[in-house]
Amino acid sequence: MDDSGTYAVSARGTRQGDEIAMYGTDDDPVITSLGFTKEFVIALRLLGPDEVEIETRFVDTRTAARTEQIFVTFELSRR
Repeated sequence: MDDSGTYAVSARGTRQGDEIAMYGTDDDPVITSLGFTKEFVIALRLLGPDEVEIETRFVDTRTAARTEQIFVTFELSRR
Protein backbone atom coordinates (compact mmCIF):
# COMPACT_ATOMS: atom_id res chain seq x y z
CA MET A 1 0.00 0.00 0.00
CA ASP A 2 1.23 3.49 -0.85
CA ASP A 3 -0.09 6.30 1.34
CA SER A 4 2.52 8.93 0.51
CA GLY A 5 -0.04 11.21 -1.16
CA THR A 6 -3.40 12.57 -0.07
CA TYR A 7 -4.99 9.11 -0.20
CA ALA A 8 -3.82 5.48 -0.29
CA VAL A 9 -3.69 2.97 -3.14
CA SER A 10 -2.87 -0.71 -3.08
CA ALA A 11 -1.24 -3.02 -5.60
CA ARG A 12 -0.40 -6.71 -6.04
CA GLY A 13 2.46 -8.39 -7.79
CA THR A 14 5.33 -10.82 -7.81
CA ARG A 15 9.08 -10.87 -8.02
CA GLN A 16 10.41 -10.41 -11.54
CA GLY A 17 14.19 -10.76 -11.59
CA ASP A 18 15.74 -8.24 -9.19
CA GLU A 19 12.47 -6.34 -8.73
CA ILE A 20 9.14 -6.88 -7.00
CA ALA A 21 6.62 -5.29 -9.36
CA MET A 22 3.14 -4.60 -7.95
CA TYR A 23 0.34 -3.49 -10.27
CA GLY A 24 -2.78 -1.54 -9.37
CA THR A 25 -5.46 0.83 -10.58
CA ASP A 26 -6.69 4.14 -9.23
CA ASP A 27 -10.35 5.17 -9.45
CA ASP A 28 -9.64 8.63 -10.85
CA PRO A 29 -12.94 10.22 -11.97
CA VAL A 30 -11.24 12.62 -14.40
CA ILE A 31 -9.33 9.86 -16.20
CA THR A 32 -12.44 7.62 -16.18
CA SER A 33 -14.57 10.43 -17.70
CA LEU A 34 -12.10 10.53 -20.60
CA GLY A 35 -12.61 6.80 -21.18
CA PHE A 36 -9.29 5.60 -19.76
CA THR A 37 -8.14 3.65 -16.72
CA LYS A 38 -5.42 4.97 -14.41
CA GLU A 39 -2.97 2.11 -13.88
CA PHE A 40 0.32 2.14 -12.03
CA VAL A 41 3.27 -0.02 -11.01
CA ILE A 42 5.08 0.20 -7.68
CA ALA A 43 8.50 -1.45 -8.05
CA LEU A 44 10.77 -2.41 -5.16
CA ARG A 45 14.43 -3.16 -5.81
CA LEU A 46 16.67 -4.53 -3.09
CA LEU A 47 20.04 -3.00 -3.95
CA GLY A 48 21.90 -4.43 -0.96
CA PRO A 49 21.38 -5.44 2.65
CA ASP A 50 20.86 -1.79 3.66
CA GLU A 51 19.55 -0.22 0.45
CA VAL A 52 16.20 -0.26 -1.33
CA GLU A 53 14.75 1.68 -4.25
CA ILE A 54 11.01 2.29 -4.61
CA GLU A 55 9.75 3.52 -7.96
CA THR A 56 6.20 4.41 -8.98
CA ARG A 57 5.40 4.30 -12.70
CA PHE A 58 2.15 5.19 -14.48
CA VAL A 59 0.99 2.97 -17.33
CA ASP A 60 -0.08 4.90 -20.44
CA THR A 61 -3.44 3.25 -21.17
CA ARG A 62 -4.15 5.59 -24.09
CA THR A 63 -2.28 3.36 -26.55
CA ALA A 64 -1.81 -0.36 -27.09
CA ALA A 65 1.91 0.02 -26.31
CA ARG A 66 1.08 0.62 -22.61
CA THR A 67 4.42 2.29 -21.93
CA GLU A 68 5.40 2.93 -18.32
CA GLN A 69 6.41 6.44 -17.29
CA ILE A 70 8.37 7.03 -14.08
CA PHE A 71 6.45 9.26 -11.68
CA VAL A 72 8.66 9.19 -8.58
CA THR A 73 11.70 7.28 -7.29
CA PHE A 74 12.86 6.93 -3.70
CA GLU A 75 16.34 5.65 -2.83
CA LEU A 76 16.55 4.62 0.81
CA SER A 77 19.55 3.44 2.83
CA ARG A 78 20.10 2.43 6.42
CA ARG A 79 23.20 3.75 8.17
